[in-house]
Amino acid sequence: MTRYLRRGGPRHDGRLRMFCFPYAGGGASAYAGWQRWLGTGVEVLPVQLPGREGRMTEPRFTDLPALVADLDRELGEELD
Repeated sequence: MTRYLRRGGPRHDGRLRMFCFPYAGGGASAYAGWQRWLGTGVEVLPVQLPGREGRMTEPRFTDLPALVADLDRELGEELD
């Protein structure tokens, strides 16, 4: 399990996975109701960035390429 994802339940293979990145200044909680709205055909995966909400104590990234590299490393297995 990666620290970036806030899953509401177990992974459901075969479903479309939708990664939801927060807008500037926002957090993963912005997508709290999306799973309910989209139903069982889509797995909604809110991405929680460092320095936001439950990861507030972690330093924020200030370098976009470094953030993308960390996301790739952390989410790689999810991107099949």
